[in-house]
Amino acid sequence: MINPSITITLGEDEPTIGVAMPITIVATDNVAITNITCTVNSKKKRAQMSTGKGTPIATSTYTFTPEEAGDYTVIATATDKAGNSIEASEVITVAEDNDTEAINFNAGLE
Repeated sequence: MINPSITITLGEDEPTIGVAMPITIVATDNVAITNITCTVNSKKKRAQMSTGKGTPIATSTYTFTPEEAGDYTVIATATDKAGNSIEASEVITVAEDNDTEAINFNAGLE
């Protein structure tokens, strides 16, 4: 009984409210990966394995669009042909959008 291994890679850009970010999951096994799942805050994300179903290395990419600031827990699970599985998690922290212009109330008053 050998469990698969799994890695989660989050998009390179800082998470922003309303902007989609990729979540890539790569699973490896000594036999074959048959399934990869991904949830964000207990909500299942839907995607097909993009490469490798039934082979020792499989990749699946999901898209996540945060709707509000806060922490989001990504849980990825990979299952192999023998029924062995492994789970990994990452936390995405989405900050409040503080990108507002400063207003200078003293402009022109001298």
